[in-house]
Amino acid sequence: MKIICDKISKNFTVPGGVVRVLEDFSFETQAQDFVCILGPNGCGKSTLLKIIAGIVAPSAGRVVFEGPAYAGVRATLIFPEDGLFPWLNVRDNVSFGLEMKGVPVLERYELARKLMEDMELMKFALCYPHQLSSGMKQKASLIRGLLTDAPVILMDEPDKSLDINSKRIMCEDICRVRDEYRKTVICVTHDVDMALRMAKTILVFGRSPVAVVKKIDMRPFSEMSDKQEYCFLLEKLRGEIQGIIRQEVEKVP
Repeated sequence: MKIICDKISKNFTVPGGVVRVLEDFSFETQAQDFVCILGPNGCGKSTLLKIIAGIVAPSAGRVVFEGPAYAGVRATLIFPEDGLFPWLNVRDNVSFGLEMKGVPVLERYELARKLMEDMELMKFALCYPHQLSSGMKQKASLIRGLLTDAPVILMDEPDKSLDINSKRIMCEDICRVRDEYRKTVICVTHDVDMALRMAKTILVFGRSPVAVVKKIDMRPFSEMSDKQEYCFLLEKLRGEIQGIIRQEVEKVP
């Protein structure tokens, strides 16, 4: 499914005035795109995800989902916090959305089982959130998002609070979502290396009200056969992205 953001603006009223977070923002994905958004804190990345998910209404503009007819929720948002219910075990947590849809218990458990096995979480099916590591909690949240069967997955810093090994595993799981489940994914992250590894498209945001300072199509890089040249170009991109973000952070509001 293709996502079209058409001249989106978002203002928040705060004591002393109005804060403009997004202003006349337009962008469109390709179908089954994987977009990573990078940028300084407070530049509107998470607000944009909430608008696309329908959680927050834009002050102006609209979001259009373009693709085959779909009767259910078109976009599901995975928050940086795991959001698991502490009183439910992993299996019931990941299948909670199916329960809300009225899917019979044995059917939803079977649907959950396949994904939990794919992501090596099945042996923890009867554990509770407090018994899981941060990485396993994020796996559970990712599975729950996939089980909604929404064609669009939105991720807000899925690697937040993960150690380096858990982050690597999480990247592998997200790449599996990209390659196997044929979703359109938009992922907000502060990790440039993660974005370079996973994304088909990278957007680098400037300070709010947001403007896209740089858009990078990563597809040509994935087709390169010269590994040395590939690594050299990735390193060049990494430095360029980090430099842009540093300049945006240092700008006087």
